[in-house]
Amino acid sequence: MKNLLLLILIFIQLDLYSQELNTYSIKKIITQERIYTAQINDKYDITIYLKFYKNSDGHKNIYSIKGYYYYNSIKTHIPIVGLYDGDLILYVFSDNEKSDTVLNFKNNVVDFWSNIDYLKNITGYREKFIIKPNEMKWLNGEKSFSLKLYQNDFSIVTETEYLQVNNPKLEYYISLNEIGLYDKNFSIVNIKKIKNETRILLEFDYTSRPYYLGMCGAGKEIGYVILTFDMQNQLINQNRVLIESCLDGIHSEQTSSSNPKIKTFSITDRDEKTTILKLDLDNWEGYIDVNTLVITDEMKEAEKRAIETASQEFALDDEEIPITEQLQTPPPPPPPPAAPEVIEIVEDEETVIESTETDESEEIVEIAEVEVEEVEEDIEVPFAVIENVPVFPGCESGNNDAKRKCMSDKITAFVQKKFNTELAGDLGLTGRQKINVVFKIDKTGKVVGVRSRAPHPSLEKEVARVINLLPQMKPGKQRGKAVIVPYSLPIIFQVQD
Repeated sequence: MKNLLLLILIFIQLDLYSQELNTYSIKKIITQERIYTAQINDKYDITIYLKFYKNSDGHKNIYSIKGYYYYNSIKTHIPIVGLYDGDLILYVFSDNEKSDTVLNFKNNVVDFWSNIDYLKNITGYREKFIIKPNEMKWLNGEKSFSLKLYQNDFSIVTETEYLQVNNPKLEYYISLNEIGLYDKNFSIVNIKKIKNETRILLEFDYTSRPYYLGMCGAGKEIGYVILTFDMQNQLINQNRVLIESCLDGIHSEQTSSSNPKIKTFSITDRDEKTTILKLDLDNWEGYIDVNTLVITDEMKEAEKRAIETASQEFALDDEEIPITEQLQTPPPPPPPPAAPEVIEIVEDEETVIESTETDESEEIVEIAEVEVEEVEEDIEVPFAVIENVPVFPGCESGNNDAKRKCMSDKITAFVQKKFNTELAGDLGLTGRQKINVVFKIDKTGKVVGVRSRAPHPSLEKEVARVINLLPQMKPGKQRGKAVIVPYSLPIIFQVQD
C-alpha cells in the first residue's frame, strides 16, 4: 500500500514537474498554394493546382494566382491564371499579354473596384472558370457547362496561428482558430503558473479590414486574451477583452502611469459609454475567472448604485405588508339552538311557468361572432443573437453563423465599393474619419430607418444613400416569425493630406 501511494505521489510530482518545464511560443503558418478537385458537365473529372502570385494594391485579400489544371484521364497540364476576391475567376489564354494583365493587375482604369471588375470580365480567353458560392460554370466562348467544385473554401492563401507547447516529453500545437480565437497577430505578454494551472496572457493587434482604401482600412483591432490550461495541458478557460476596435466602434485612450507594468485604458463604445479598465501585467493571476480587468472604485460605486436602485424598484413592485404581531382571537360562541320547524298550510295556488322558447313567427336575431383582432408587435431582435439571421443575396448556404459572417462581409464589400471616399477630401477633411451608421432590416427584408453620424452632413447623406441601395434580403426570424433586426456599421477611412 505504501509503495502504491509512493508511485501515485511520484506521478503527481512528474506531472507538476512536466508542466513547470513547458515553454510556449506563437507560431504562424502561411500556405500559398492549393489543389482542388472538380467536375465539368457532371462527367469530366479534373484537378486544379493554384498558387499565389501577387497582392492587389488596395486589398490584402484580393490577389492574382497562377497554376494549371488537367483532366484526370489525360494528365496533360493546361496553364491557367486568375483572380481571387472571395470568388475564383480562372482563365486559359493563348495570349501571354492577357495573362500578364491579370497577374499584375494591369489596366488603365484608375478606380480600384472598376479595375477588379474589368479583370473578372476580361475577354479573349480560350477557357474560363467561374467559381462563386451561388454560380459555378466552365466556358470556352462557344459552350457553357456546369462546374462542380468539391471544396467549399476557395481561398488559396491561409494564415493560421498556433500556440506552440514545448515539453521534454512532447511538442505539439494548438490552433487558436479552433479554440474560438479569430483575432490575428498574437504575441505572448506573460505566463503564470498558479497552483495546478498555467495561464497565458496574449496580446493581439491587427488591421481591421483588408481593404486599405475603405471603411476601417485604417482601423485597428487591439486587445488581450487569457488562456488557462490545467495540469494535463487541456484548455479550461479563456477571456478576451477589446481595447480598440473599428469593427465594434470601440476606441480608447491610455492613461500614463509611473509603473510601465500597469496599463490603464479609458474605453468608449459606439454609444459613447466610457469604461475604465486597468491591466496589471505582473499581478493578473489572483482575480476570479482569470479576469485581468481590475474594477476601479468609480465602477464599484456605479455598480453598487445600480444594484440598490434595482433592489428599490423590485421592492416597490412586489411590496407586501408584513405582519408584525399575531393576534390571538377568542373562539367563536356556540351556535344558538335550532328553531322548531314550522309547517305553514297555504291555499292551492297555480304556479305559471312561462316558456323561454320563441314562437315560430317571432324573428330570431342572431348575434354575430365577435372576432378578436390579434395585434402584431414590431419585435426587434439584435443581429448578434437572433435565431435565424437575415439572409443577404448570395449567403443562402451554411449554418446561422456562416450566414451572419457572409452577410457582414457582403455589406462591408458593398459599402466599400459604393461609398465615395473622395468626398471627405473635397470637403476639406484630413486624417482619420469615422462614420457610424445604424439601420434596420424590417419584416419584409427591406432596409429602413437609416441613421448616421459623421464629421460632415454631406458624409451622413452619402452613407445613407449607399445603405439605401442595399438589396432586399430574406427577413430575420425569431421563434419562426419574421422580426425587425437592427444593424450597426462603423466606417473608418484615412484621407490623405
